[in-house]
Amino acid sequence: LCAVAFNQEIGEAAVSAESIRGVTLEQIDAAAARGNALKMVCEASLLDSGLRASVALKELPLTHPLACLEGSSAAITLETDVMGPVTVTSTDPTNSDTAYGLVSDLLNAVLGDGNGLARLPSGS
Repeated sequence: LCAVAFNQEIGEAAVSAESIRGVTLEQIDAAAARGNALKMVCEASLLDSGLRASVALKELPLTHPLACLEGSSAAITLETDVMGPVTVTSTDPTNSDTAYGLVSDLLNAVLGDGNGLARLPSGS
């Protein structure tokens, strides 16, 4: 996704990643008691210092668009300097409905071929 959204590659070693292996039932219950849900969240930001990416367990309020995801459903929230946040959700996606394909299709729909811009590679 970083390659598509930011036109930059990022290596796996450069992504800060946490595991959910240590999450306990008590942590899940405590978050629920606060009206929140625990979700794995992938984030990427393009800063003046470069690309920053992470995968971490986040406690989100149930009103957050990512908190209501279930099963294999996925979502992406886009924020730019002139727009945002915009969240697109894929409910029970198939292998061809990946987040890469979603972003690629979205950017191609917005940028199109009429502006002399090359189409992004297919997500399949």
